Amino acid sequence: ENNSTLTIDGENGCISAEAGTNNSYGIDVKGGTLIINGGTYLGSMTGVQVEEGLVVINGGFFDLAPTCKAQVPDFAKYLINCIDESYKEQKASVEIRGGTFVNFDPSSNPEGEGTSYVADGYKVVAEEKATNEIWYTVVPEDADTSNG
Repeated sequence: ENNSTLTIDGENGCISAEAGTNNSYGIDVKGGTLIINGGTYLGSMTGVQVEEGLVVINGGFFDLAPTCKAQVPDFAKYLINCIDESYKEQKASVEIRGGTFVNFDPSSNPEGEGTSYVADGYKVVAEEKATNEIWYTVVPEDADTSNG
């Protein structure tokens, strides 16, 4: 809050919002800047919500918490989320430059038609897993994503 900046490096850490059948947020930004450089974030249904402020994601792994994932897998569309009105008023924003998102494509209209959380100069690479999940990883546009 209050125009402060919090950086989470969290290489091996995990923030889990697992709350059974209750809804909870892993992180709720209410002003200032949050920078995520790594770690695991499990949302129930939201891993990172922005009420006001800026979230910059440079890395990390984002998925639904186990109960939410089993009962309402379609809620993955809220893994990273801005409060709609704050987003429209440009009080809340997200810039993604890295990280992997399970069943959530941060470049595909997260806040309505024509919107993207992916920062300029970056793209999303999708990989379907044996579990029928799709993992969306954000990489620099010039990254070689071939399997060769």
